[in-house]
Amino acid sequence: MGQDALIADLVKRCIGLGFLQDIYTVKEARDRVQSLLVKLKQTGLLSDSYSNDHFSMQNIVRNAALSIASEDNHVFRLTKGKLDEWPNEEKLENYTDMFLQYCDFIEEFPRSIRCPRVRVFQIDNNDPHLKLPDSFFQEMKELRVLILTGIHLSPLPSSIGLPVELKNLSKLQIFDISNCSKLVHISSNLISSLTRLEELYMRNTSIQWKVNNEQENQNASLSELGNLNELTNLDLQIPNAAHLPKNLFFDRLQNYEIIVGSLDRYSKQEFKMPENHELVRFLAIQQKNV
Repeated sequence: MGQDALIADLVKRCIGLGFLQDIYTVKEARDRVQSLLVKLKQTGLLSDSYSNDHFSMQNIVRNAALSIASEDNHVFRLTKGKLDEWPNEEKLENYTDMFLQYCDFIEEFPRSIRCPRVRVFQIDNNDPHLKLPDSFFQEMKELRVLILTGIHLSPLPSSIGLPVELKNLSKLQIFDISNCSKLVHISSNLISSLTRLEELYMRNTSIQWKVNNEQENQNASLSELGNLNELTNLDLQIPNAAHLPKNLFFDRLQNYEIIVGSLDRYSKQEFKMPENHELVRFLAIQQKNV
């Protein structure tokens, strides 16, 4: 994670990697992480950042932590370097975490890499031409946290087959597809099948939601959210009020950021959008011809 990291990202990693014992809900995990951050700040290992939803770590502390992780926990990390050759097979089989951040990939990705112990795989990149082979993740049987930023994913590799297969993730607690601006289609009954879902983030997507009276449309309907009894946090942007379900679900939500219509016509001086994953209650409606 970066020097000024999102607390929400830390919560996701702690849940995905099973770091928190006897914790069963996202809210409990967030409370535990917050209390741990307070203790780490008191010891001087961490400090406050520029906003309440971030935390900061000094470079000397971060570098020491990365060094320990690389030596003791078989972590592979490369930042702003050139990757002209992947590690040998013996090293790949021992790695538990792999982080490749803003690297120059001299050659194409291999068809797949054998990393049976890898739990976290992250690529941050800004090359739109970088593509992952179809079976790249096939040998990552223990993968629990996958973060891909700035990667060309059209179509998605079959080795992480989405989106229909999401129906099988019956224990999924957090679903975040924010800023997938080209995402248009989500199959009907997919969202309603995620019965353990507690937090849903879908800001800045282009999903064509089904209007309630449309019979032939195979897209998901927002009425499916009513079946998610564990849902507490929602970040959502929809084209117009016609997509809203008849029976709203605000009574169960602890935090929400919902935008109906487009707010592009407003200037930043008039109106400030909450940050992603900021814990607030916020509803904005843009009416036509207003």
